[in-house]
Amino acid sequence: MKTTTISASELYESVWQHPLKFLADKWYVHPHALGLLLDKHRIPRPGNGYWAKKSMGKPVVVTPFPKSLSTNILIDISCLQFAKAQKSKSVKAQLPNPTKSLGKYPLLKGIKGSLRKPSFQWDFLLTQDFNDTNVLRVDVSQEQKDRAINILHRLLAVMDKNNWPVLVEKSRYERRLTNVVIIDDEKISFRLREKLKQVKRELTEKDLEEKKKWGRGWYEKINIPRGELHLTLDGPLPSGFSQVILDKKNFSLEDQLGHFIHNLIVSAEYSKVLRKEREEEQAIYRRKQAV
Repeated sequence: MKTTTISASELYESVWQHPLKFLADKWYVHPHALGLLLDKHRIPRPGNGYWAKKSMGKPVVVTPFPKSLSTNILIDISCLQFAKAQKSKSVKAQLPNPTKSLGKYPLLKGIKGSLRKPSFQWDFLLTQDFNDTNVLRVDVSQEQKDRAINILHRLLAVMDKNNWPVLVEKSRYERRLTNVVIIDDEKISFRLREKLKQVKRELTEKDLEEKKKWGRGWYEKINIPRGELHLTLDGPLPSGFSQVILDKKNFSLEDQLGHFIHNLIVSAEYSKVLRKEREEEQAIYRRKQAV
């Protein structure tokens, strides 16, 4: 059973008896989040090199429990915990049917018309205008188009219900446009794609002649759609959470959309944890520089 609350004295004793990683795994929390919780409640914890020195039998200094802090105060760690089932993704988590039609969402209103057949012979994924920010971006074949739009419809319905703004913009790390959802002022990119597999195509007589002449043929291997969709998010996540949700055998992507929404929330929360940690490290560095 998970620990949800712990007294300040018990937490103090635990962090000086075991490394944060050990306690984090035991309590199903992330080490960084646990460290920030200790700092928030002014509970001392071992510094860098403590466990290495202790393992080698060298003398170590233990910071005493603060006299100003009550030993019996209970600290809630449930907000930092994640379910063990989240790691296995073995539980179905479907999203409800949208209550509003497709046309009620501006980024979906014209999505069907935005998807066009590729112009190149050996491309099989539908294309969209490179700079079109009026519709969500999606990379799927004609066969998976309706299914992909239905998935986006379900996702946007939940995002709209939670008042999470959704937009299409160019990511700092990508050359093309991507979908972005804003959760608690944190931007998280996400995209729906169809998996591809590389196969050798049957060469025509003309292809064989060119191969004989030039030593190789053009596009002897091509990427064809597999009919399997996957959702990806571009944001930090604690261990146990995945940035990719895949179609699985007997476990479709539609069955896992709830997990994806949960991962978006976790990513937004974890982004704040990491930002606070970086800010504290920078503050320490500036103080050292000043000295």
